[in-house]
Amino acid sequence: MRGASALQAVLDDLQEKGLRVIVVWEPVLITDLAPPMNSVLSIISDPRAVQFYDEYRVLSGELLRATTERGEACEDDIVWDYVFVFSPEARWEMSPPIADFAGGPVVTVLDQVRQRLTLLTGSSISTGREDHE
Repeated sequence: MRGASALQAVLDDLQEKGLRVIVVWEPVLITDLAPPMNSVLSIISDPRAVQFYDEYRVLSGELLRATTERGEACEDDIVWDYVFVFSPEARWEMSPPIADFAGGPVVTVLDQVRQRLTLLTGSSISTGREDHE
């Protein structure tokens, strides 16, 4: 859940109102017996984000297949704790579109995610502080 908290911090910084975020939760660990509770879902509170529970890891399978077909390495047979950034023009048709950025674990790639989102959206980044001279 560190990744979710860190992703929310990135979303807090990005001012782009047209940004859309899809968060997919899936059972991965043996303790993942049910969909995430509201307390977990509330970690990502940004109104631009929608969250889904993929009980059978269908999306994971599609992303794994697409990245493998393109020669990209994936360490597991499950795509999890991962971020995909797609351009505004990307469309999901028979298979996932090619991502402008893909990487994980989430907490280790957030600077790259922030840079990519800023570039793709032309968004400004709020640092939460103002410089006074």
